[in-house]
Amino acid sequence: MTDTTTLSARLRAVSFGGHRQPDDDQTDGRYGERYLHGGLTGAQVAAQAALHFFVYEAIEAKLAEHLERDPDFAFAFPELIRLPAIERDLEHWLGADWRSQIEPTPTTKRYVERIQEVGDQPHLFVAHHYTRYLADLSGGQMIAAMHREAYGLSDRKGAEFYDFPEIESIPEFKNEYRAALDAAGFSDEQIRELEDEVRLAYDFNNQAGQELNSVL
Repeated sequence: MTDTTTLSARLRAVSFGGHRQPDDDQTDGRYGERYLHGGLTGAQVAAQAALHFFVYEAIEAKLAEHLERDPDFAFAFPELIRLPAIERDLEHWLGADWRSQIEPTPTTKRYVERIQEVGDQPHLFVAHHYTRYLADLSGGQMIAAMHREAYGLSDRKGAEFYDFPEIESIPEFKNEYRAALDAAGFSDEQIRELEDEVRLAYDFNNQAGQELNSVL
């Protein structure tokens, strides 16, 4: 880096600009209000889980490829893996044949294509990994509490996506993740590209969230 600001601090600043509200893909617009406060059918709730499914399927497939090339890849963090929980959420809302009932929205499809396009490059992969998982550990926890209360999910089924049972302390884990960012050793050019990619990832998330209004 060309200055004394850490990469984690720089990405926090980028993330602040990317958020209009906590985790915009769930809270922005008419769909978001009902997701948080009630009024959606099971199939409509599942639209959010479907968005997550396609994005995390792409991210976690790329992560597996990075681990094949480098078993010590610094951003493996198995406790973050979301896909099995998302699949259980979709089964809860849609039944055992959930896979045949979902398809990506246009923005989600472009988002997935972008992850597949750039995800082989570690610094650009990290941009998408950071944008999603750090949001899940931050604003996502508030969203989870409101959503569970609104839909009476007392046994936590149907919203397992938000659970991180292997993480004892979210604040401590986030510090560990940020330490990995600061130790990554990306070049100045890579950091600039990473920052731009985080901005792009937020744009995809926000636009995909707006598309959820179409299920109402």
